Amino acid sequence: MILPPRIKTLYPDTEAMVNGVDTPIPIESAFFLEDAEQDPSRMNRYYFKYPGNWITANNGETIIGVRNISVVPRRRKLEFTLSIRKYLRVEFEALRLKKENDIEVNINKSNDELYAMLGEKFKGEVSCHIISWLDNTHDLRELFRDIKAQLKSRFEKYNEVVRKKYNMDILKTIETQKTFTEKVKDNLFNFASMSTFGTAFNYIFKNKEELKKKKTEIEKYVNDNIDNLIPTFHLENNDSSINDIQMDGYYDNEKRGFVETLFSPLNVNVYSYVDEKSTDKTTKSVNETNTTNTTNTINTTNPSPIPTPPPKPYVNIDDKNDELLGSLYYIDFKINFNEKKTDENYTIYDFVDVLNIGKGPYQNDPAQYQNKWLRRLDFLHVWDRKPCKVYSSIAEQSNHGYIGNSEVEYSPIKYYKLRSTDQRFWIEFYSSAYHNIPVRIPKNESFCIEMQFLPYNKMLI
Repeated sequence: MILPPRIKTLYPDTEAMVNGVDTPIPIESAFFLEDAEQDPSRMNRYYFKYPGNWITANNGETIIGVRNISVVPRRRKLEFTLSIRKYLRVEFEALRLKKENDIEVNINKSNDELYAMLGEKFKGEVSCHIISWLDNTHDLRELFRDIKAQLKSRFEKYNEVVRKKYNMDILKTIETQKTFTEKVKDNLFNFASMSTFGTAFNYIFKNKEELKKKKTEIEKYVNDNIDNLIPTFHLENNDSSINDIQMDGYYDNEKRGFVETLFSPLNVNVYSYVDEKSTDKTTKSVNETNTTNTTNTINTTNPSPIPTPPPKPYVNIDDKNDELLGSLYYIDFKINFNEKKTDENYTIYDFVDVLNIGKGPYQNDPAQYQNKWLRRLDFLHVWDRKPCKVYSSIAEQSNHGYIGNSEVEYSPIKYYKLRSTDQRFWIEFYSSAYHNIPVRIPKNESFCIEMQFLPYNKMLI
């Protein structure tokens, strides 16, 4: 029986074995986060093993191709309870600096203890259970949008109760706050610093007497209008600088990571300066002033940097009562979240995953946050849910081992020749915006690397 030319038998005959041509078929492999082993000393490095049937074969020159690398943000449900308390600065500072027989009796008390001593009229507190859904296309700005939307209605209900209770006139309250701002603005130095670290103001005065006079004036004004300054909560879309709460993300080159920060623009840090001709030798100069202030903050070595100081002849005055020249209120935050991994209905570990909370290396210890009142919450080494720059040990011929950006289809395929005989390779992720900032992919997120391993007979396609 003679078969048509287009039909071949399954098994080759002797002639075919002698004269046949081997077609080189590359091995296509996909590697996922679940296949990787994370480097314990480099949070952004992941190790993978080469395919066993390729690494043990006679490959001749070892050549590997990269088709694409995709970082895969997953849909997340962030669930936590956020509490906010707001209290009048002048009353709080009066308690903090209270003296009996020339002794500061409250000097060793914590902020929580001082807050408990405040009268009910001078403080307020709101709690809200937040649920935020992050789609795979969302970044962390979506989280703050959900926080604002849910807090706004809670603030409005709280404010309505307080205004009825104390018979407050909202127009008088607004006018009182504006007048306060005008009074403290007179001595404000032109260069003030407003950042995700908080807000810092420089004030300049001719001499100490003028500084003392201004503080007395501010304190008297606040005490005279204290019925119009009962704390209520404020949140709007137009001017974030006057909101009680703000959430920002920024790249920190010193910490080499992306930091997500929850803070209040009202927590102003104040630095007062006077003409050095009017000071004594005990006055600190600008360079001698200690600018580090870690009160009620976490994970920060210099959270409130001093703004650009005024030029000479002004020098800093280290005064405990400077805070009266800041805003009218202090604001603290408390956050509670579930540390368990799963329950019967859904994954509830998403919040700690996304904000890099855990007890491992390069993670934020949950003990620093749970059930603690803090002026600011900082979460370090958070993934901004953006594409990354990818480096690998297979790219030996490339400068710094750079392969390319994720979310890009490499056409044609990028091929690399290996010189090492290692049984595994590594890849590293860095920020696409700041190439020197490493990216730690959160647990339960994923990435996929499609690679091509060439056999002994090479045919690059």
